[in-house]
Amino acid sequence: MERVRHKLLEGEQKEFALVERYRTDYFDECYEYENVKRNKKYEWSDRCFNSQEDLWDFFGYK
Repeated sequence: MERVRHKLLEGEQKEFALVERYRTDYFDECYEYENVKRNKKYEWSDRCFNSQEDLWDFFGYK
């Protein structure tokens, strides 16, 4: 939760509350499914993130 909260403005940090857990394993499941279908042009997104890079940046993955 701290990784998410520290990226917010100070005023927003005080109002921040974690309501739901985001499951990054969903991302992996989608890619595995598309890989089985041999869909090389698949570009992942969901209601929270527009791309794989957005997801990685948000959670601090490198």
